[in-house]
Amino acid sequence: MATPTNEQAIETSKGLVDTAVTSVAALYNTDAEKQALGGESWRDVERAHKLLLEAKRFLEYAVTKNRYPGKDPWNRNYASVPALQSISATPASKTLASGSSETQQLTVMAVYADGTQIDVTAATTYVSSVTADATVSATGLVTAVSSGASTITCTFEGQQDTVAITTT
Repeated sequence: MATPTNEQAIETSKGLVDTAVTSVAALYNTDAEKQALGGESWRDVERAHKLLLEAKRFLEYAVTKNRYPGKDPWNRNYASVPALQSISATPASKTLASGSSETQQLTVMAVYADGTQIDVTAATTYVSSVTADATVSATGLVTAVSSGASTITCTFEGQQDTVAITTT
């Protein structure tokens, strides 16, 4: 059997990670499954989902930039991947009507030292400062609850950005 080239190995790995991300995301995004799994098991699914998204980011970077770091994505030693400089969440602010279940999907882009930008929305952690006014899902979907204001803090690999939410 022939040994695959780095490019073949990366492309094959990317396909496997894409399949795993889709499978875990289907479980992760199902409320019935969340209720069935409960506390710690559900947190395990969340961790697996974020790890797979991180692996996917690593592989996408490797394929896009034609770089093949010597270490795998799970040990987080990305010799050839440039440092994360910042993240940018959009929109920067949004007004939502409460009582109408109006929502806003946030998008988070990671900016690396070489200028590369990668969508990390699904791998970002979100927290609402005032959940009585606006809630945010694990995937970055903001929902108006009641009139007021809330700040959504988005965190990815130690970098943070905020989104100002006003609910009327």
